[in-house]
Amino acid sequence: MAMTKMNNRISDKTSLNISLPMIIQVVGFISAMVWGYSQLTTRMSFVENEATRNTQAIKEIKELQDAPIPSDIKQDTRLDYLEAQINNNNDDLEYIKRRMFLND
Repeated sequence: MAMTKMNNRISDKTSLNISLPMIIQVVGFISAMVWGYSQLTTRMSFVENEATRNTQAIKEIKELQDAPIPSDIKQDTRLDYLEAQINNNNDDLEYIKRRMFLND
């Protein structure tokens, strides 16, 4: 077996024969890869955005965890008012008792 040295140089007369089904398959494969890559990057972007939003939501929830609820504030204000009124009534009652014992 003798090896023949092929001297193939690319020139303006060089031709390449590719069948039409092969070109269609290559174009289809490349299109599918580009579409798959775009879907992958879109989904990764979505996951990153959701992770960021969830992290912010968790931080906000932790900050508000021990904050008073507006209804609690109303209730506490009413209780403070009622306690002050009871204390005033108790003071008045003590004053009346002292006055009654002094008059006896």
